[in-house]
Parts: sequence; structure tokens; C-alpha cells
Amino acid sequence: MADRLVPVISLRDYESRKEEITKQLVEAAEFAGFFTLVDHGITVEEIEAEFAISKKFFELPFEVKGKTPHDTKTNNGWEYKVRCD
Repeated sequence: MADRLVPVISLRDYESRKEEITKQLVEAAEFAGFFTLVDHGITVEEIEAEFAISKKFFELPFEVKGKTPHDTKTNNGWEYKVRCD
């Protein structure tokens, strides 16, 4: 099995490179399925804090998480079963 590389996409000079970055993001999502963003200006501490918040949420009981609003049109929120429609 061939190794697949995860594309690394820089957000440096985002405002002047929107079209180029958009193309890179679409290609990475379609062909690799994953990508790593760099030069985004978010600190490791901020990222770790967000993961900690996420971990706390997913540790909550189902009954509590189930009260979270879920919009199927925009596919955001939390739900127990995967929708395939």
C-alpha cells in the first residue's frame, strides 16, 4: 500500500491568496481527505483549550448532549445517529 501524504496548506497572506488557498483546500479535501493548515495565527495553547472544551462536551451524558440544537441543513450541532439522506 502506498503511503499518502497529508497536504500542508499555508494561510500566509490569506487576503491576497484566497483563490489559490481555496483551490488547495478543495483539492486536498477531494483527493487526500485531510490537510494540515499552517500560518493561521492560532497558538498551540488556544488549540489545546478548544480540544479540552470539546472533550468536556463529549464526556457529558447523552441526555445533556441531546439537548444541543442540531440543524440538519447546515450539518452542525450534535446528534447520536449518523444521517445519510
